[in-house]
Amino acid sequence: MTRGFRREYLNRCRQFPPRPIKNQRQFRETQAVIDHLIDKPGKLKAAESEYLATLGALIHEYEERTVPIAPLDGRELIRFLLSERGLRQKDLVPVFGTESHCLRRPDRTAQAESPAH
Repeated sequence: MTRGFRREYLNRCRQFPPRPIKNQRQFRETQAVIDHLIDKPGKLKAAESEYLATLGALIHEYEERTVPIAPLDGRELIRFLLSERGLRQKDLVPVFGTESHCLRRPDRTAQAESPAH
C-alpha cells in the first residue's frame, strides 16, 4: 500500500466513514456516495475503487438482512428467463429431451387422487 493510496483512502473515510448500515436513511446516504463515485468521469483511483468496494459490501450486507426475497416457482423462473432471452419452450428440448413436460403445471386432479406420503 502506497502513501498516496493510504492518504486518499483515509481521506474518503474521514468524509464518509464506512460503518454498518442500520436504517433506510443510512442506506440512502451510503448509496449516494456510491453513486457519486460511479458517476465520476474517468477511471477511479485504486483507493477510490477500494472504498467503493467497502461501501458496496455494506450495502449488500444491509440488503441481505432487510430485503425479503419471495420464493419463486421453478417453472416461473424458466418462463421468465425464456421471455427475457426471446426463446420458446421448444428451445429447451436439447436440455430436457422433450418439450411436453418442462413447463406444464402439475395436474391438480392427479395430485388430489394420489395417496399422501
